[in-house]
Amino acid sequence: MVSPVTKEKVLEENKRVHALENRLYLSRHPEQTNFFQNAILEKAVDKACVTLKPGGKVLDLGCGTGYLSLGFLSKGYHVTGLDLSEEMLQAFEESIPENMKSRARLVVGDAEEFLLQNQDEYDVIVLSAILHHLFDYESVLRQICSRLSSGKMLLVFFEPLKQEVSSPIKFSLHRLLSWFDEKLYLSEMWMRNIPVLDDEYHHSDY
Repeated sequence: MVSPVTKEKVLEENKRVHALENRLYLSRHPEQTNFFQNAILEKAVDKACVTLKPGGKVLDLGCGTGYLSLGFLSKGYHVTGLDLSEEMLQAFEESIPENMKSRARLVVGDAEEFLLQNQDEYDVIVLSAILHHLFDYESVLRQICSRLSSGKMLLVFFEPLKQEVSSPIKFSLHRLLSWFDEKLYLSEMWMRNIPVLDDEYHHSDY
């Protein structure tokens, strides 16, 4: 009999896998850091900052190595970055320029527990590639939405979407492009001598 997957198991697997990825996380996920995605992210951060008050507060849940948080820090905002991985937060901390460190607060922890225990107000809450790692993402989203009053923002990036492709031709093209993209990714990882951890994501990508 297969043992049921519990929240504790999902958290444990995420800690283990992201400890393996650590500071190489972005190198293993070029789909988040290529030229086109960088342009989209920069545009989204710039657009958010237009409506942010000077010195506004940003909460980056699942901040990882801080590639989004650093954008907000560089524009003068206060950032709380939360992640399960101590290794990734250490890499984030090391990348923060000295003149920005006073505006950065890094927290090791679980997003759901953090939101339950912390009642601070934030102007922007960022979720980047975290929802599919959560045991109960709906609970986290409910907690976030209950805090988003008028003028507050929620930014969500890089979540896998299960979309139906009604046309057989489009579906075949989608499968072909996905296969080609996967081969390019594996080739890039091989050329850069970066280990691929596909088999490690069984429970962490919940």
